[in-house]
Amino acid sequence: MRTCPLLLAAFAAAPVAAQPPRTPDFGPNVTVFDPTTPAATVQRTLDTIFASQESSEFGARRYAVLFMPGTYDVDARIGFYTQVSGLGMSPDDVVINGGMRADARWRKGNA
Repeated sequence: MRTCPLLLAAFAAAPVAAQPPRTPDFGPNVTVFDPTTPAATVQRTLDTIFASQESSEFGARRYAVLFMPGTYDVDARIGFYTQVSGLGMSPDDVVINGGMRADARWRKGNA
């Protein structure tokens, strides 16, 4: 069987349209924020997760909150089984103006 080199060359040189990168779907318990996310949205999401996890010491739900490089103005309380991570090459790539707090006041400080 003979192939036509000209036909093969035409397919090899065909341009491929670049597609914009998509944010992966890590599932319903993983939230990824970027600096364009409104601070009120970030705060509301963190508050909702905390309300669910504050007293969930032996609960089955797990959450991950990821911050893309940038600056965020939030004051978050972190409950049980909630991971908060900044993404970037350096720890300085993510700045939180406000705070991230994990305390156990719901159980008289004994959790």
